[in-house]
Amino acid sequence: MQVRFLFRFCGVLIKSNYKLIDLEVFTKEEDFMKEFILELIFGYTAYAWLLLALGLLILELSTPGLFFFIAFACGAACAAVAAFLDFSIIFQVWVILISSTLCFIAIKSFFATHKTKNLDNKTNVEALIGQEAIVVEPISANQPGVIRVKRELWGAILRDGSMLQIGTVVKIVDIQGNKLVVRSL
Repeated sequence: MQVRFLFRFCGVLIKSNYKLIDLEVFTKEEDFMKEFILELIFGYTAYAWLLLALGLLILELSTPGLFFFIAFACGAACAAVAAFLDFSIIFQVWVILISSTLCFIAIKSFFATHKTKNLDNKTNVEALIGQEAIVVEPISANQPGVIRVKRELWGAILRDGSMLQIGTVVKIVDIQGNKLVVRSL
């Protein structure tokens, strides 16, 4: 059907010597030209919606962590389905608006329920706070000693003024520089 319109459109241009002012030819073919232009514009809307959906999907993939354009890509895909089913362009616009909104709400509610909590993950030395250790070298108020924590030897100082002998079980309560602050259990 589109080929017929194309030939008739070209025929109008040939008959009128590329002058669209020739009213005899133009009035006969005017309806066909209008149909051709309308078919050209509205006949490929399904493919235009699919192209828009693909473009938005590519845009979504190029913007990490946003999850904004995916909702509109879903809406454009739904509008393409409506266009393939020969619904009007107004209906297709409503489909893209409503489905994009619903998809956006669904995505936001999904991420609201599956949001990762800020788990204060302690790393390296901070992970040792609260652990128990064994004194390897005596520790006094004036003299730092050595403790064994998970097969590692660490320098340690006392929080209180007592003295700890070898083999005493202590708890790590803080870190000062490169030394662990301990207290006896």
